[in-house]
Amino acid sequence: MRRLLLGLAACLAFAPPAGAEPPVWRINQGAARITLFGSVHLLSETAAWKSPALLADLKAAKSVWFEVPFDQAGRAEAGQAAIEQGLLPQGTTLSSLLDAETMARLQRVAPTVGVSPAGLEFFQPWLAEVAIGLGYVQRQGAREDLGVETQIQALAAPEAARKAFETPRQQIGFFADAPLKAQAASLAETLRQIEEEPGSFKDLEEAWIAGDVKALESDALLPLKEAAPEVFERLVTRRNQAWAATIEGLLKSGEQAFIVVGVGHLIGPDGAPNLLRRKGIVVEGP
Repeated sequence: MRRLLLGLAACLAFAPPAGAEPPVWRINQGAARITLFGSVHLLSETAAWKSPALLADLKAAKSVWFEVPFDQAGRAEAGQAAIEQGLLPQGTTLSSLLDAETMARLQRVAPTVGVSPAGLEFFQPWLAEVAIGLGYVQRQGAREDLGVETQIQALAAPEAARKAFETPRQQIGFFADAPLKAQAASLAETLRQIEEEPGSFKDLEEAWIAGDVKALESDALLPLKEAAPEVFERLVTRRNQAWAATIEGLLKSGEQAFIVVGVGHLIGPDGAPNLLRRKGIVVEGP
């Protein structure tokens, strides 16, 4: 859930500390100018995060990079891939993969976020987790049309190239190809958090809007690493490494780029900014 909150979380309306802003990193190397913006993908209140400096970076960018193509075709591909890769093999059910405690918790939690437990029975654990996680953040007022990527897509210069690190099918594959046991461990942590830590959503949103990367790392990133290390390796570590290599290429080509990805990929010792720093690249930011 902590990974989902970083990737799917929303920002409810509240008064942020003066001068606070979500995490931003900048690289100026030769002709290259690259902004790395750590996002959440669903929002309910968007006014607080659009600082003048961030909008200036976006306006100057010649290319805007997302995790996956953020357009109609990309959404259609993601939906098709989820159907193809998110269902369990015939004869296998979700309940058969979960221990009694986790299954009982699913029966309690799913209805509270508008999800039918019976409707999840043929889902792989990762897809059940996404469904429950989305239900949870939507119950907090989150909407994709108000999310960071939707806003960036609309605000970027029309002539700026829209690019992506991955295809939707590739991204779905990172979830679906994880061992079912590891997927089940991640689902169990999501259910536990929703039930036992109902205030964690607000804690995370406040940490994001304040740019508190230490809180984001300790409250969101590290617990996922402990609860489901195999999932963490697939969804976070490997992708960070691949994206950092792409960013290196952009620097060498003198690109002026604005990059927006889930903030979980930019924080921590193995976030993309620190991977680049270890290669001698000067990255300004937290």
